[in-house]
This record gives sequence, structure tokens and C-alpha cells, in this order.
Amino acid sequence: MAKYTTPQEITKIMAAWASVPAQLAKENHKFQYNVIKSGARTYEYKMPLEWLKTAGIIKKCIRVSEGKMALECLRRQQFV
Repeated sequence: MAKYTTPQEITKIMAAWASVPAQLAKENHKFQYNVIKSGARTYEYKMPLEWLKTAGIIKKCIRVSEGKMALECLRRQQFV
């Protein structure tokens, strides 16, 4: 990992990865950045989560309002 990103980003990537079990253990499966770090915001952890997704370590699941064809049209925008 150190080969592909900066030391500051490595810290954020590791923190994001370490928070995944806690995120999945919650009844509300919506991703919450403050579980990674108190007061954390989307802009701070967007790149580290994208890095984990690109590396194939995590998968992003989109919440939809109905299970019909053309899921992109039913995508809930507030879910990140």
C-alpha cells in the first residue's frame, strides 16, 4: 500500500478499513464517517474509501427504493 499512496493517506485508508466490522455490526447499515473518527466528514475519507474499492477490498452497495429494472433510476441519492 505504501508504494501506491502517501503516508497521510495510508493512515486514513487503514482507519477506514478498521471501521468496516463496526459499520457492518450496526443495525443501521448506512456508512457513517464518525465511526472511523469522531467528527470525520465525507471529504476526508472519500479518497481512502475509493482506494479500498479500486483495490477490490470493499464493494459499494447502492440502496434503491424498489427492486425493479433500471436500478440507476431508483437510486437513493442521499446514500453514499
